[in-house]
Amino acid sequence: MRVSKFIIAVGASLALAGFAAGTVLDFEDLVGQAAMEDGYGGIGDWGDWYYYDWDQFPYVPHSGIVRLYNTGDGHFTFEEPVIFQGAWFAGYGTGDGFSPISWALYYEGDLVHTSESIDMKPDGTTYWLESGYTGWVDKVQVQGSHGFYVMDDVTFVPAPGAVALLGLGVLGLARRRRL
Repeated sequence: MRVSKFIIAVGASLALAGFAAGTVLDFEDLVGQAAMEDGYGGIGDWGDWYYYDWDQFPYVPHSGIVRLYNTGDGHFTFEEPVIFQGAWFAGYGTGDGFSPISWALYYEGDLVHTSESIDMKPDGTTYWLESGYTGWVDKVQVQGSHGFYVMDDVTFVPAPGAVALLGLGVLGLARRRRL
């Protein structure tokens, strides 16, 4: 009996793990240049973000040919809370007189986390900027010199996946207590 409960728990964990996979917005279905449409990819408000799909060094995409640039304060707001993981950047860095890039993460209007920063070099390298935070987020703000970086491959775990991750943790704790 004990073995069958364990098998059921493992099966449930594996089923939930499928829902816990992260979402990566790579923007490759967008063509040309335009403002990001609110609602795209589960993001309700894209603020002053635009996309484009042609070569422009050192503003290189991490994958494909499409990436985003910003003309305002650098925020975007999710339709539902997520666990925000990060995104890729390219452009100019502090050695060129521009500020480093970092995240300010918000939940229900409160600042909940500020990430470490990255300093880019204008050599065509893309840089991963991890959020460093595993709690709920509904608004993300890029802090840095807007207009001197591009962003690609925005990565997050949507609310159902985040709940599944929490469920996996609870199952793990329950299993551990029974042993």
